[in-house]
Amino acid sequence: MDRVNSIISYTYILLGVYLAVLVIRARFTGFVNNALIWDRTKQFEDCRDKDGFLRYLFPRGLICAAALVISGVLGIVSESVKTLAGYQSISMIVMIIVFFYYIYIVRTAMTKYY
Repeated sequence: MDRVNSIISYTYILLGVYLAVLVIRARFTGFVNNALIWDRTKQFEDCRDKDGFLRYLFPRGLICAAALVISGVLGIVSESVKTLAGYQSISMIVMIIVFFYYIYIVRTAMTKYY
């Protein structure tokens, strides 16, 4: 079971880094990957206010990315330090909260700027 939890924790870290790269690249280069939009029927070119969309998504996306990385690190630390074993469940709860928060911010951005 320890290996499965470690794999999950490393996956959280990778997802956080990937999200951070996507958000930073979108903000500073203007290239938006469709993974940030989630609605496959819409393209970034159809956005009414592209700069506003990126300004809205950038800080919130970085918060989600940081929370994922922290959650993964917390999970790895709780695996190695057995006295912190309860933090593994907190790590998973943080992941679920981040997931729903990210869905919320993307849907809000889609209704606001598309």
